[in-house]
Formats: sequence, C-alpha cells, structure tokens
Amino acid sequence: QKKMQRQRDEDQKKMQRQSDEHEKVMQHVMQQMIQQEREHNEKIRSLEEELRRLRQTSKEHQDLLKTHEDLKKEHHRLRLSHTLLEMGKDSYQDKASQLPTRCTELKESNEKLKKAISELTKERVEARLARL
Repeated sequence: QKKMQRQRDEDQKKMQRQSDEHEKVMQHVMQQMIQQEREHNEKIRSLEEELRRLRQTSKEHQDLLKTHEDLKKEHHRLRLSHTLLEMGKDSYQDKASQLPTRCTELKESNEKLKKAISELTKERVEARLARL
C-alpha cells in the first residue's frame, strides 16, 4: 500500500515537473512571438516611412521634370525667335522696333521662371526639413 502511494506521489511529482517545464517552454515561445511581432511592426513602420519619403522624392522629381520641360520649351521658343531675327535682317527697322517689347516680355518670362524655380527650391527645402 505504502509502495503504491509512494509510486503515485512520484508519478504526480513527475507529471507536475513536466507540466512546469511545459509551462516554461510555452511562456518562452509566447515571449518570442511577442518580440517577433514587435520587430515586424517596427519593420512595417520603417517601410511605411520609407514609402512616404520615396513618394515625396518622386513628387519633387516630377515637379523638376515639369520645370525642365517648361524651360526646354522656352529655350526652343527663344531659339526660334533668334533664328527669325537672323533671317529678318532685311527688315531690320521693323524688327528693331519690336525688340523693346520682346525684351520686356523675355524679362517678365525670366522673372516668372526665377520665381518658379525659387518657389520649387523653397518647397524642396521645406519638404526636406519637414522630413528631418
């Protein structure tokens, strides 16, 4: 009888030890899963921030491309005007009378371009400062 009781006590202690060990393992696994979830969430936040930066950079790039295209068109128009002036040397007096108006137009156009470039540069600096 005592022997059977002792055996039951030993079996119960053994089962309790196994249960305790199992509980420790489960706690460790849960802690690892929680840590992995935190790391994954941080990685997601980091990737989302990088995506926002890339979108901003892309927008700045598109703005610069537009400005570049506008400047190319203006350059082409100016070259065409220059070519027409060269071809029209025979009508120099007529062309000469138009030069002050054209000069004023070009100065105004140049000022507009300077303002646009300045504004774009300002926006880019502000965007970069905002990201910092």
